Amino acid sequence: VYIIGHRELTRELDTDRINLSAAVFGSGPVTLVAPATSGLPVSFASVTQPVCTAAFNAVTLLGTGTCSVVASQPGNINYLAAAPVTQSFTVTAPVNSVTLILGSASGSSGQTLELPLQLSSNGTAPVGFQIDLNFDPAKLTFASARIGATGTAAVKSLSVATPQSGLARLLVSGINQNGIANGVAAYTSFALRPQFASGSTLITTSNCSAVDPSGFAMATPCVAGIIRAPGCDINADGSVTVSDVQLIINEALGVSVAVHDLNGDGQVTVADVQLVVNAALGLGCAIP
Repeated sequence: VYIIGHRELTRELDTDRINLSAAVFGSGPVTLVAPATSGLPVSFASVTQPVCTAAFNAVTLLGTGTCSVVASQPGNINYLAAAPVTQSFTVTAPVNSVTLILGSASGSSGQTLELPLQLSSNGTAPVGFQIDLNFDPAKLTFASARIGATGTAAVKSLSVATPQSGLARLLVSGINQNGIANGVAAYTSFALRPQFASGSTLITTSNCSAVDPSGFAMATPCVAGIIRAPGCDINADGSVTVSDVQLIINEALGVSVAVHDLNGDGQVTVADVQLVVNAALGLGCAIP
């Protein structure tokens, strides 16, 4: 006869050891501490992958925004599994910097998706920037790019190069010194190949750079985008469970990037949450 002990996590993150409100992009990994009352080990997973990843007891910052981490403990023959606990913190940009944020989307093989490239400056507005988008050419094909409203307003032009397979290089510049305001500076489109059938794929960023009106380089953190296949298996682990329900709830609440618009109404709401709940209950994933 086994005695079932406590099954809750005492804390997900030890706020006595880290300052959850003061993470600055580029400052290095954030250490996590989450003891369980059972004494069993706790694992961590990021639910805001374009902003951060979690492995072992550390969070790696990939860009600015909200980083949300789920702590879980599966239990054993003596203890029930702990209810997953989510905690979030804000990752801010360095002073006098510009953050380039690639949007996310959900689609199926054969579709072409357009992702916005959002610019957010902290201090001086940039007059130009460059960003490299790295993607899996087995799943995605780079289709096109176009200038956004804020780039057009600043009289900037967009040039695109594909120097190698799986890489698209975007350069926004102009002959004048007009700063580019916060907002969508460009758009980029990707076609989903037949190999993109399930799960998700990151479009990572590299060689991000920007210049101020004097021509000086600015700190330029960039945030990756993510393309997911529609479906109720939100974490793409092969089954729909309470973990998927928690992830879609986070999207509906704005805690993580909202890309699982399952019913196609243009937003992630309680209606999408209900579809995942139904699937988790064994009622099927009846996407309209």
